[in-house]
Amino acid sequence: MDSLSGITAIACGEWFSVALKSDGTVWAWGDNNHGELGDGTTATRTTPVQVSGINLITNTMTTPTPTPTPVAKGAVSGVVNGADNLPLKGVTVTIQGETNNYSANMKTKKDGSFVFGDLDADTYVISARKRGYKNAKKTIPLEAGETEEVKIKMRK
Repeated sequence: MDSLSGITAIACGEWFSVALKSDGTVWAWGDNNHGELGDGTTATRTTPVQVSGINLITNTMTTPTPTPTPVAKGAVSGVVNGADNLPLKGVTVTIQGETNNYSANMKTKKDGSFVFGDLDADTYVISARKRGYKNAKKTIPLEAGETEEVKIKMRK
């Protein structure tokens, strides 16, 4: 195999082998079911293939560009009840971030529930309004990835 001339070191795994050539390139062959050979495939190789992105003489290795860690999003959910503790349907619930300019609103469901998801960390003001009832307001601090549950009571 002329592709393996100039070998300076060799190592063997259980089902694959790796060789270092004098030019610093690394070559591998054998079982590759889990990408052991480093050629970007999972094809078994009976002849040596060069390991991608590595040269031990120049001491350089291709480093993938790191993917930024996504910031965990949070949620605020809750229920709006009347003074009698029965759920109020059709209440307009508004959420407003104090620093991130996020704003949204929705109507409560039959069970008085609401959910605002995909929220960044911030302090949010939740307000509820319905004809015939006094407006209600709550302030909720929300950390990244946190879910807060809010209970709002409205009075006539």
